[in-house]
Amino acid sequence: MDKTKNYTFIKLGAAVFLFLFVMYFYSIDIKAESRLYGEGSREMPYEINTPQDLIAFQQEVNSGNTFAGCYIVQKQNIDFAMLEGYIFNPIGNISTGAYFAGTYNGNGHYIRNLIISSNEDAALFGAISGTVENLGIESGIVQSSNYAAGIAAHAVGNTALIINCYNKAEIHGSKAGGIAVAFDGHIINCWNSGKCITPSYNIGRITDCSSGQMLYVYSEDEICTQDFYGQKDYSEVLLTSDDWTVLSAKLNKNLDKCIKFGIIPYGDAVFWSASNKPYFNAETSENALKPAHKPKEDGTAKNPVAIGSLEDLIVLRFAVNYGISYSDMYFEQTNDIDAGNVLWKPIGNIAEQKMFSGYYNGNGYNIKNLKIQEEYAGLFEYFGGSVYNLGITNSEIQGKYVGGIACMAYGHPQIYNCCVTGSLVPYYSGGGIVYEFGNGEIMNCWTMIEAVDNVYGICPSSLSKAAYSFSNIKPLDKTDFEIQNVEEISIQKIKSEVFAELLNNNLYCNISIPLENILPWEYDAENNKVTYYNCQFPLVFLFITWIKCHKKVCLIICLMLAGIIYAYHRKAQIYNAQTNNEHRNGCIDFLRILFCLCIMMMHWGQFLGNPSLYAPCGYIGVPFFFMVSGYYMTKKVASEENKSLKSKSLASETLAFAAKKWCKIFPYFLLAAIISIIMVSIFSDVSGTQLQTNLQLFTFEILMLQMAGFPTYAIMGTEWYLSALFLTLLFIYPLIRNNRKMFTHIMAPLLFILLSGYIAHQFGNFTSTASWTGLCYEGILKAIACLSAGSVCYELSAYISNCRVWNKHERIILTVAELSVWL
Repeated sequence: MDKTKNYTFIKLGAAVFLFLFVMYFYSIDIKAESRLYGEGSREMPYEINTPQDLIAFQQEVNSGNTFAGCYIVQKQNIDFAMLEGYIFNPIGNISTGAYFAGTYNGNGHYIRNLIISSNEDAALFGAISGTVENLGIESGIVQSSNYAAGIAAHAVGNTALIINCYNKAEIHGSKAGGIAVAFDGHIINCWNSGKCITPSYNIGRITDCSSGQMLYVYSEDEICTQDFYGQKDYSEVLLTSDDWTVLSAKLNKNLDKCIKFGIIPYGDAVFWSASNKPYFNAETSENALKPAHKPKEDGTAKNPVAIGSLEDLIVLRFAVNYGISYSDMYFEQTNDIDAGNVLWKPIGNIAEQKMFSGYYNGNGYNIKNLKIQEEYAGLFEYFGGSVYNLGITNSEIQGKYVGGIACMAYGHPQIYNCCVTGSLVPYYSGGGIVYEFGNGEIMNCWTMIEAVDNVYGICPSSLSKAAYSFSNIKPLDKTDFEIQNVEEISIQKIKSEVFAELLNNNLYCNISIPLENILPWEYDAENNKVTYYNCQFPLVFLFITWIKCHKKVCLIICLMLAGIIYAYHRKAQIYNAQTNNEHRNGCIDFLRILFCLCIMMMHWGQFLGNPSLYAPCGYIGVPFFFMVSGYYMTKKVASEENKSLKSKSLASETLAFAAKKWCKIFPYFLLAAIISIIMVSIFSDVSGTQLQTNLQLFTFEILMLQMAGFPTYAIMGTEWYLSALFLTLLFIYPLIRNNRKMFTHIMAPLLFILLSGYIAHQFGNFTSTASWTGLCYEGILKAIACLSAGSVCYELSAYISNCRVWNKHERIILTVAELSVWL
């Protein structure tokens, strides 16, 4: 028994010893929990909630995990005071090759009482190639015998970004910066109030001047001594304590710019409030304040990103040089921009393969006084997109390789309808529009530049196509590419009305230029120069110019059109006479032709990018269609009023009336719809699943129920007003048939006035059709209003016609007046 007891005590003692040993072993590194909560995606990011989480994250990175493509969010403020005396190791180490490549979102939180002490480089992040955003270092000491900074010490590559961060900690090092040091990355919308103490200075700086791009940075002393390439106006010392609210407002305004240009996602941005000093209003990510900062421009063709100032242009350059190419995004200049107070650094970087690949519409405005001194000099250094309607005026561009708009190209870029004036001074070679453009195209451009050695008016090097372009000096050097109407002309001709007409005529002749994007030209006699013509309807202006240049062609087209209309009308008359077809109405046939012409011209305008091309608002044909339908519907009811009507037959008569019209239209509509869906499916390259979905939605379109609110796959521009017509006929016809006088004298005018007023008040225009009113689409209301107007027109016409006998001359006057009212 004694031995058994002894063994029992020995086993118990061994178990206790093992337990204490294990606890002691884990207590050595108890602060470094090895797992992070989350999946690392934007939807389910890794979470940092405690100092232990941050330490675990640091150890993961320093062990070789870069977290590339991962998303880490700090969910709480972190205070290292709870780990008294704990010295934090930087996240990443440039000497060992460990670095962070993901996105660390502080989410409006801060780190307090951070202590870092190292013989190597010291900062929260020792090395990053990813993004750090919305993070504050509230207090602490960062010290090193080498480089030291608050947020990051080094950038790996040139993709690192620190955005919307601040530092208040004290920084000690041989080189020191409140935000970063030795940082070949990008810093934007950051501020520092912590002292940076080095052997040579004791001031608050953002960086040690060895960093890459900086924009919107603020410090209590000089930001840095280096030239910011025109960004100095947006990099300031911190304001006095009385002006912290001003700085907070600036930080929020800067964030709006960053969101607008896609440097930080709207969902990530955390905005600022101010008391003693600016602080993150972390709640704005969820409360009602944030929607006020939601970007209004999405970069689509219909809603391009506006470039309205030099500041916008600089932020665009920052974003492109950071690595955003803006492929398939649209930008539109909204003012003349004077770049005379900066030494411009071009957009894009050849060495780093950073380029602009979007669409830049100068919109008829100029960038004036552009001064450049770079090896690769031009508004764009590396370019792979499209630029049009842009003037570079009074420029001073110097470099080894010079191009007025772009220096080097990638892919198949286009520059059209642009101009460059001023001086270009290349050390090797240069061109007024581009230097080397590869597979790019230049169309309808012109330059007026000083003649110096090795400069050509358009392009001196490789180029795929040059068409309809002009210069006061020799335009091209080489001729081993497609050339079409590229000429050297005199300055006197460039400053003439004839030159403006030549440019406008070339716009129509060159089928490679998208007409919906261009602006015409005009001669400014007061300033003796050719400039853009910023008219409301530029395509109408160009259309008139084309007519002036092609009078014979236009005359032939008009005669052919008149002949076709006359032949069709005459054929209808003969057919009616031969068949005794009393139901055939020649006037209706003629109005149908006019309606078809209106609709075709409207859709021609849409095809050319401007529905307003041929008529105000572009939709005059549809109200005309509704009014004619209302007119003849009322006329039919008036002719049958002598027939007795029983209340029980009104419904069947209404349905029969609508069904008769539907049967006449449906075969043509169905044929057009089937052809359209086949062509759209082929050229859109839709998947089988998407095609099945489209066909299901197409069912409601075939039944013409689009305006009732059913989801449809609309592939033509006609189905909405056919749908609106048949739905409103079922409402209007029984009202007219039951009591025509009551409807046309009282109800119809009221319906027209009230519905038109409602549409104008609610939607601001009379052209929209797909706006939902809560009961139906706006197109239904428009149809009711116009059908009612047509009924009133019939009543007025019948009254005028019946009140007396009109002679021949009076009938002519009446016809002219009637047509004027219709128009």
